[in-house]
Amino acid sequence: MRREVSDDGPTPRREFRRESITRVCGGFRRRGEMAMANCTHPVVRSKGSVTAYDTASVAASSRVTFTQTYDTATSPTVGALITDSTGGAAAAAIAAGVGISVVSLPINLASVADGDVLTAFTPGFKFKILSLAFAVTVPVTTGSKATTLNMEIGTTNLTGGALALTSANCTPIGAVVAASAVTAANTGSAAATVSVEASSTTAFVEGAGVLLVTIQNMDTADAFATLLSEATASKKVANALIDTAQAFGYAL
Repeated sequence: MRREVSDDGPTPRREFRRESITRVCGGFRRRGEMAMANCTHPVVRSKGSVTAYDTASVAASSRVTFTQTYDTATSPTVGALITDSTGGAAAAAIAAGVGISVVSLPINLASVADGDVLTAFTPGFKFKILSLAFAVTVPVTTGSKATTLNMEIGTTNLTGGALALTSANCTPIGAVVAASAVTAANTGSAAATVSVEASSTTAFVEGAGVLLVTIQNMDTADAFATLLSEATASKKVANALIDTAQAFGYAL
């Protein structure tokens, strides 16, 4: 007891010690205590972490029922959020077409002989050769002429992709000649070079066209695939958060 002195003499002054009481679920505890004896909350906490939602510990009458309100048709994907250029296909269809372009190489058929038509061109990015074709701009009129074009990456020929040009298929103007399907050995690094070579040539007298090389920039495709993967992962997390919130009775 502490006393204060005034003109009227010593006056007792009481001191009060406050105890902070915090309500925890069904009971009370003093600040700093970890007692949870009366808690029936269905989430079990241990050292700051939250473990699985334990429905078994909650009476059936007190459990919260909830309905998922997000798109579950293809969950967990981002199909509902991203579509391809047709506006209708699922997101999985996007990555296959990303980074594809067509490189045009004019060719004067009368100048073609066995050997390189294009030598060691460096695209400058990680790439994949998808297909080859030849579009006729000047028709061939002299018969029995032919050559076969193919591409190589470094010094390795593509598997497939042989483009057979003849007097018969290099007419009329506007005709498009497709190469055989490219099936393998068609990828290169950013430092790789590509060449076009001719073989089995019977020299043309006239004719010209454009070699069309369909190529995919794999740096772009890979970057987009990574973004798509991250978006899918983010939606998984969002869906899990929605589940948890709805489990606790929040209407989302």
